[in-house]
Amino acid sequence: MAEHGKLDVLVNVAAIVPFTAWDDIDFAEWRRIMSVNLDGTFLTNHYASKAMRDEEYGRIVNIASNVILAGTPNLAHYVA
Repeated sequence: MAEHGKLDVLVNVAAIVPFTAWDDIDFAEWRRIMSVNLDGTFLTNHYASKAMRDEEYGRIVNIASNVILAGTPNLAHYVA
């Protein structure tokens, strides 16, 4: 905003996808995944939407994975 003055589009596509067995995930690892994959999406949407509302224009695109349909092993924390 400081450099360009407005925000027209936000595309959320960032995520971390560690292939880790469920039994090997501790709470710190769980929070690391949730911090990037969920909190990051929430925070960017939250602040971008404020800027877009102020300008009365903007688009947000959230891209999700289709891994929930594949039954990929060792991704329970990512799918959550």
